[in-house]
Amino acid sequence: MIFIPLGIGLLILIIFAAGAFFVLWLLGAIPFAFTKLGISPEMAVFLYIMTFLGSFVNIPLTTMKNYYIKRSIWYSIPVVQKTVVAINLGGAIIPVIVSAYILSRTHSGTFILPILVMSFVAKSLTRIIPERGFVMPAFIPPLVAVLLGYVFYPENPAACAYVSGTLGVLIGADILNLHKIRKLQSTFVSIGGAGVFDGIFLTGIISALLI
Repeated sequence: MIFIPLGIGLLILIIFAAGAFFVLWLLGAIPFAFTKLGISPEMAVFLYIMTFLGSFVNIPLTTMKNYYIKRSIWYSIPVVQKTVVAINLGGAIIPVIVSAYILSRTHSGTFILPILVMSFVAKSLTRIIPERGFVMPAFIPPLVAVLLGYVFYPENPAACAYVSGTLGVLIGADILNLHKIRKLQSTFVSIGGAGVFDGIFLTGIISALLI
């Protein structure tokens, strides 16, 4: 659930960045990023397709009741609202599975500190915007993940960057903010949601491509 803040200058930059990223997608750079993580080309294509399709799939986990006061110039009334909490297949479940696979093939203990650092960074950058979700600058986590990869696991920085980027953002931006759901005033919240090009998937893939 990551939102890219907009401004006139930043909007232009994002348009160019999105265009470049779309070209990389068409050229197969995204599956290539998976192969850099030690995943076979065939499995990389499968994950590429499943991540894209999975970004449209949200699996409900629970329903919460939220109580808040709706105010205007003329009135102030209490509101009871039900919020469905779901988890996104492409933006959370698949990245977690890939991270678990990487951890099973590496020195997993080395990843604990970078994951904690990324969680702290994501938590610090995340803001709450009612009716929109938990938001944070989308291009900062990948850069931090790359730095963490080179510092903590130089023998395989791509693996460390992906794992710390995906799990760190999932923990810091989403999970650690679940207790603030009532402030969102929304009927639906998706962990790792908001589409295939942002959130945890964006952080993991870009960090892997940058190494």
